[in-house]
Amino acid sequence: MKRRSIASEAYRSDQPDVVLGCAGVYPTAEAVMAARLLSRDLPSLRLRLVNVTDLLILELDSFHPHGLNEQRFVDYFGVDCPVIFNFHGYPSAIKQLLWNRPQHHRFRINGYREEGTTTTPLTLLAVNQIDRFSLLDQILNAVSERRDDLDRDISDLRAKYSDQRQALTHSPNGRCNEHPVFQSRQRHASVSSI
Repeated sequence: MKRRSIASEAYRSDQPDVVLGCAGVYPTAEAVMAARLLSRDLPSLRLRLVNVTDLLILELDSFHPHGLNEQRFVDYFGVDCPVIFNFHGYPSAIKQLLWNRPQHHRFRINGYREEGTTTTPLTLLAVNQIDRFSLLDQILNAVSERRDDLDRDISDLRAKYSDQRQALTHSPNGRCNEHPVFQSRQRHASVSSI
């Protein structure tokens, strides 16, 4: 039986406004939460969430046997839409795998940056810009360039998410479970795999 290497969330659409890719436990959890918040707060946004469990699929199939051929790659990551990729390691690792892909410049890769010191898990995610609020901001920036009809909603959501981030980062001990946005339990979503 062949190992399944990609799961695409139920938020998948035929032509997304933006693709949110992720790899690694914490970056994936943050990506799922960002997608859930946006599906609730901006339902007209066409967001595709792709969880990559085998990084070598990002490489061309001519370079590695796990690599996706061009059509399969386009099926997941689109042709010309922006892709925000949340990763638990160094961004350069993903950049190297994507280098030979057409239009690899449309990928924004978040990952470990080795900047500053951290005191809580939340600040570690935030410093590396892999927290849900950084993702929400990046997604809203990418969408604002493509969907003029959402400008007013995007402006309102930026303020809302900024307030939530401020409340969270200024909570006692920076504990994320003390803030209401983190108290909801994740529900199981249907996942299609290849």
